[in-house]
Amino acid sequence: MDNVEINRYILKNLAEARDPDDIILDLCEKHRLSWHEAEALVQQVQDDNQETITLRQAPLLSVMALCTFFIGLFVLAYGIYQILVERSSLIHLTHIKSITISDLFYIPVDMMLQMGLDPFTAIIFGSALILGSLVGMRDVWTAILSRVNIGPRWFSQTKEK
Repeated sequence: MDNVEINRYILKNLAEARDPDDIILDLCEKHRLSWHEAEALVQQVQDDNQETITLRQAPLLSVMALCTFFIGLFVLAYGIYQILVERSSLIHLTHIKSITISDLFYIPVDMMLQMGLDPFTAIIFGSALILGSLVGMRDVWTAILSRVNIGPRWFSQTKEK
């Protein structure tokens, strides 16, 4: 294997989220490199191709972040709704005799009520989930926006070593 093939091998494994120590061990065994040489090579490939690695992992990260975002949005809406119901007489629920589309919202709310989720806790927890999903996607958005050369400068700042 030449250097280009070794770099492709490292990049492929990093994009698959494989542990860098396992990649280093493979390089040591297959190519008779010392641990420090292999570690430096993996680090160099990772630094040079961070955007590519992030974009290859983007589909999985996006699904996870979207799920977290919508769960957080639902929990936040539940907390706000419960505060409005408990603290105000503006909203009155009536029992619905048949199952409708709106029951898809009320059934999980009933489950949260049975678990005893406090509305203020729900607001904090829902906000944390939303914020966490947005922060978690920062690297993906940075890679996507830098690929198309848009976005403010502060958004695409990279780590300095």
